[in-house]
Amino acid sequence: MRELIDFHAHLGDIFTGNNVSFRTGLVRPEDLGDCFAENDRNGFTYTAQGKPAEELQERMMAGQRRLQFATCENIGRTLDKEGCVYSVLLPIYPYTSFEEYVAASRCDPRFIPFTSMDFSRPEKEIIDKLRSDIEHGAKGLKLHPVIQNRRLLDPIVLEAVELFGKAGLPVVTHVGKSNYYVRSQEEKYPTTIEFGAIEDFVELARTFPHYDLVAAHCCRNYPSALAEMTRGLDHVYTDTTFAGAAHIRETVDALGEDRLLFGTDYPFSDMHYAALQVELAFGENSDVAGKIFSGNARRLLNL
Repeated sequence: MRELIDFHAHLGDIFTGNNVSFRTGLVRPEDLGDCFAENDRNGFTYTAQGKPAEELQERMMAGQRRLQFATCENIGRTLDKEGCVYSVLLPIYPYTSFEEYVAASRCDPRFIPFTSMDFSRPEKEIIDKLRSDIEHGAKGLKLHPVIQNRRLLDPIVLEAVELFGKAGLPVVTHVGKSNYYVRSQEEKYPTTIEFGAIEDFVELARTFPHYDLVAAHCCRNYPSALAEMTRGLDHVYTDTTFAGAAHIRETVDALGEDRLLFGTDYPFSDMHYAALQVELAFGENSDVAGKIFSGNARRLLNL
């Protein structure tokens, strides 16, 4: 029987901070019937490039609606249903926090909490807080340069990456120029989509060639480019979020089977369909699928 470790999941409302993580009885519908569900069923073929502005506005609203069901209970139900042994929870401060996620991990030991940077603090306090988070069980660092509106190459971000790298803990960062807010929200939630550029991640990887860095979403968006731009850097990983079987095979061919991690970006895709694409690429019981589903994550997380 396959073993799944979801290396990319979110608990709570990572876009606006609506407090839903520990709500009970908020059962997620089996089929939300939105554009994300359609993308699941179609093998993750959707691309935002060239789409009309109004369609993209609706997609952002659909994403925000999904976050209202991102509760501990609902993640737990998904893990039960799919036989997933761990879910790596990636907070995005200020909307979700390490404290929230470590509390969830105490309720369900299948949750692996990462932490996030609080840029509202003075710089020394940012690093002191991260050091404390490591002492209290943070298993890695999550960066989202677009939502947090802070470039990966900012000196304080580099200092944080070095802290986790020296501790032997992985850093996961969003890669991609993405929008998350509709027009009426843009003033309240300022973002800079250019901060998601793959070039910034590549420079980060070159700065820290011996630290484990995960470029989220590159299997779907930049599989060959990531491999070419980070050639010789053996500690660069990516995940399968929103990737169909063809992209998964392309990533393994380009980057190697030891550096691809299974991920769903929960609640934005369904674990069943995400796992199906890996099976279509390599077969459910193949050695390569086993590495992607859990083997690589076990090694990276020292499980």
